[in-house]
Amino acid sequence: MLPLVEFCQFNLLKGSQIVLEHLEERSDIDILVSDCLSQCSLCAKSLYCSFEGKIISSDDAVGLELLINDEIIEWYKDI
Repeated sequence: MLPLVEFCQFNLLKGSQIVLEHLEERSDIDILVSDCLSQCSLCAKSLYCSFEGKIISSDDAVGLELLINDEIIEWYKDI
């Protein structure tokens, strides 16, 4: 079983698309794009995703990708 990273379709349009594209190159995670993750106030002001149900956000794509990578490393340490 792989960790799940879930993106909001609307947030992809705001700039998290590049993070999704980078993550799609990885084989150690599952990725899901949903219509909406019901985090509208967060979506309006930052880039974000859900990692195994935990909301992760950043002001920019580089920061979001770094945070996701940290979560992936921690997830694999715990299994």
